[in-house]
Amino acid sequence: MKFILMPGQNSEIKQAPELIKDLKDANILGDKVFDSDEFIDQILSQNCTPIIPPRENRKIKKEVDYHSTKIIAFLVHT
Repeated sequence: MKFILMPGQNSEIKQAPELIKDLKDANILGDKVFDSDEFIDQILSQNCTPIIPPRENRKIKKEVDYHSTKIIAFLVHT
């Protein structure tokens, strides 16, 4: 597990690419705030699997493993 501490007023997605830059062949868990085409493209280019639920306003729907996103919801809300 890896994390970066940052001020609460900063957007989490801005630090996400730096956080995963050295990961390969991993599952990347994140909540809806990380549903960004650019970030997901980076995840895929590193041969990783994004497990990120889609934002409700996403124009192009993506395939999602909803079983895995339930795990995210559990972790976030406990």
